Amino acid sequence: MAEITAGTSQRGARAWVEQDAMFHSAIARASRNGVFESFIAEIREALERQSQLLATAAKRQEQSDREHREIFDAIAAGDAEAALHAMSLHLHAVADAVNSLTQAHLTDIRDAEGAAN
Repeated sequence: MAEITAGTSQRGARAWVEQDAMFHSAIARASRNGVFESFIAEIREALERQSQLLATAAKRQEQSDREHREIFDAIAAGDAEAALHAMSLHLHAVADAVNSLTQAHLTDIRDAEGAAN
């Protein structure tokens, strides 16, 4: 997993998205929770599309790399509390980025509708 979290933001967006997907799959496998692993496998395509959007539109590669590193380090240290905290911060940051992009898109739509009227 260390190679997955090592400097992926320095690669192109497509390579970063692939590494991001590999990280999420590795976390699911490491959980030893078959239901979670199956769930991640089922939504992999959606995760990749989201990662692509966030990598290009929200410029989240470097921040996500740091968040992934914190998650990985906590898991490697056997610190479940720190891993939970790092994962929570990561999920909130992703949600914030998605919400920001959604709001910006809605604003663009409203502006376009206003200009058309």
